[in-house]
Amino acid sequence: MQKQKSESRVAVYYELTKPKIWYLLVFTAFGATLTASNIYNIEISPATWILMLFSVAAGSAAANTLTNYHDRDIDAIMERTKNRPLPSKRIYPAEKARNFGLALAGISLMLAFGISLTTTLEQGIWATAFIAFGLLNNILVYSYMLKRNSRTNIILGGLCGGSPPMIGWVAVTTTDLWTMGLAM
Repeated sequence: MQKQKSESRVAVYYELTKPKIWYLLVFTAFGATLTASNIYNIEISPATWILMLFSVAAGSAAANTLTNYHDRDIDAIMERTKNRPLPSKRIYPAEKARNFGLALAGISLMLAFGISLTTTLEQGIWATAFIAFGLLNNILVYSYMLKRNSRTNIILGGLCGGSPPMIGWVAVTTTDLWTMGLAM
């Protein structure tokens, strides 16, 4: 008789995505969508809501997963992080996590572009661009280039946190987009 595992594979991959972080990012996108909708008196279709919220959730989860993949070596030696899924080898080999993160990134980009099916092509393109910016800024700029090398990592890497509200905004309108961007 095989011993049953104490946690499911789904739970481990879910933990890898750092849900506490992406919940907050989805909340900011939700807030920006409501704000734009109220300011411009534009009704948002349920399909647009779903595409926007899930694209932000998948994109944020992808960025967190790929950052965890990159940081697995230093996470293994830090007391606070050594029990995360990769350093504890609950996901092994680590490339499974990388592939999961890349799949989430692809899904998030497709969902963001899907906004163009429920709004306008311009809005779908902007949503996709903001997802791509958030992913690239978090993974390349923050995680790979700055996190281990510079104290500016939190400032420059933090730019990706402005992407979810921008995605929420463009799901409603591209009006005042640059003003909204400066506010981020």
